[in-house]
Amino acid sequence: MNSASGDLNLSQGAVSAAIISAAGPQIEVEVKQIKPNGLSGWEFVQSSAGNLQSQGVQMLLHISCPKWGKGISEQVLTKILMFYPA
Repeated sequence: MNSASGDLNLSQGAVSAAIISAAGPQIEVEVKQIKPNGLSGWEFVQSSAGNLQSQGVQMLLHISCPKWGKGISEQVLTKILMFYPA
């Protein structure tokens, strides 16, 4: 899971930059094609794993996290798990 800026500029932030470095720039192109207007607060988008597939990664989730607050993390995790059950 990747915490991403709302505009899906995946070169911003240490985690996003590391993911792009490992997975390849095609990941940013992919998410911008899926969500051309970017992400609103707490919205997420799924992408392929890019170059990380060779390391057993099946997909990447990119989530816009504007501000964590009381109970928000549980709500977001519940929403994600509804779409991607373990």
